[in-house]
Amino acid sequence: MRNTTLMTASVYVVGGGIWVGVEGTLLLCTAATIIYAIHFLMAKFKARHQYEPDALRKAREMNSRWDSDMDICNETMRKGSKSFFTASKLLPQWMRMPTLALYAYCRHGDDVIDGDETFEDIAASKIDEKAAKEATLKRLHTRLDAAYDRSVLVDDLHTPVERTFAAVVRAFDVPKDLPLALLEGFEWDMYDDMEADSCRYETLEDTIAYSVRVASAVGGMMVALMPHDLRRPEVIARAFDLGIGMQLTNISRDVGEDARNGRIYLPNQWLKEEGVNRQALLSGDPKMTPALGRVVKRLLDTADVYYQRADAGIKFLPADCQLAVQGAGCIYGDIGRVVRANGYDSVSTRAMTTKKRKMFLLAVSWCKVQIAPYVLCNEMPAASARYLVEKFCSSNSSSSGSENTTIGPDANSKVLGSTGPAKRHTSSSKILDTVRSFPVSLLYTPVAASKPHTL
Repeated sequence: MRNTTLMTASVYVVGGGIWVGVEGTLLLCTAATIIYAIHFLMAKFKARHQYEPDALRKAREMNSRWDSDMDICNETMRKGSKSFFTASKLLPQWMRMPTLALYAYCRHGDDVIDGDETFEDIAASKIDEKAAKEATLKRLHTRLDAAYDRSVLVDDLHTPVERTFAAVVRAFDVPKDLPLALLEGFEWDMYDDMEADSCRYETLEDTIAYSVRVASAVGGMMVALMPHDLRRPEVIARAFDLGIGMQLTNISRDVGEDARNGRIYLPNQWLKEEGVNRQALLSGDPKMTPALGRVVKRLLDTADVYYQRADAGIKFLPADCQLAVQGAGCIYGDIGRVVRANGYDSVSTRAMTTKKRKMFLLAVSWCKVQIAPYVLCNEMPAASARYLVEKFCSSNSSSSGSENTTIGPDANSKVLGSTGPAKRHTSSSKILDTVRSFPVSLLYTPVAASKPHTL
């Protein structure tokens, strides 16, 4: 009834706007946005204390210092990413708290690898830089193992980030393959820092492979916090698409900063095609050129494709999570608009969006959520993401008690064309059938970036 009333009000707003002219339209649309915001905030306030999943209650019970640890995680997100922090405020409380825990863990790992944070005992040891970085990565793996080791009490872990992360991944049954993929991305950064010029990202697929690990894996973990029936390829693929789009935007924004830190994530093939001198970028004083701008433009255009594909996954999410996820995509994607407005110069300037712009983008996001049910996409996930899609869905079928958790080209497999599944599956009992609707030969082929390293 309420939705019908709002729809009728929208028709009156548009009709009235046409009647009074352009200025009147703007005023009426502003008024309508305020009304919609009031409705949304009222519903959010009423629902905040009405629902808490069993998994979140279990996470609270595992960590006796949950509230104080969550305050630290909240502050980590507030300082680490203003865009994500703004969008996260729209999440329902049952989703926002575990999301903060995951973000704090990912931020801590990234800061440690980048050298912004250190482990005191490793920093105090008299070992060379390479040995220290390898010891740091091994420490991150050890802590990840401890987080998933149910024989270790959560309260016995050392830091607030460790405790909240461990409680969340255990209670929500987050597949370990996802944070492992994140650590693999950190590993690539670590070895690139130690080499003069690894030239790891030769092709666009190499850059996307990195994006899958450091961004899409985080999106996958967020899906793992939602109801289990969302652990399906058509949902996971679109979540990974959003992560790829965000990371490609991030790379486009930080070309100068990354180059000054000795990293270049832009595909080397594209740099060669435009005649961009890679060594000049790594000289410590990179310069913006029209050729480099064309490479940045290509990467932003690619990011836009993944944002559009990700829009098709919004309709699968819980209703009270859709606006926040759509808002995160819109706000982060808008950074690309600013880069374009700056003439694709991400060397001498750093693009960002204002608070007023973010509020406008949230209104745009609300409109996009309304049409989300009509947005379709049957595209396969990125090649470098398919192994994670398979592992995610296989782990879910295993935890749900399925006897056959191996996905292979047997007589019952359905191998369709590269356009993806022929139809949507919504029943958790058909997860394996949904996975088989993707080309099995592609699911079996994880595409890693060039020159992978393993300890």
